[in-house]
Amino acid sequence: MKLYEGALANKRMEAQNALIFCGRIAVLEGHAQAAVDSFRQAIGLRDDPQARLLIGQQLAIANDFDGALGEFTTALADVSLEANPRLKAELHRNMARMQMRKNSPGRARRQLSLA
Repeated sequence: MKLYEGALANKRMEAQNALIFCGRIAVLEGHAQAAVDSFRQAIGLRDDPQARLLIGQQLAIANDFDGALGEFTTALADVSLEANPRLKAELHRNMARMQMRKNSPGRARRQLSLA
């Protein structure tokens, strides 16, 4: 039974990686909504802070700053970030950008201090 569980987990990760790849292609082609849809499907397979970062970035492009902040905040709550300080810093930098776009420089400075 363990063999099948491992194989299933590997296939799920392959599917998630394929969806993230599709989302990145959509970004390159300028299709923000298609990118967000692909990233959301990837999160549906397994919640992932990297996918949430990518969704937030695409929401920011679409001027949905509150939506982007929500994705970044959810990603920052993921305990796996303790093992990935680089991603954690990138999320804080993106939150700072959103705060600046919302004309909240104090909040932006706070996020940068956490990056």
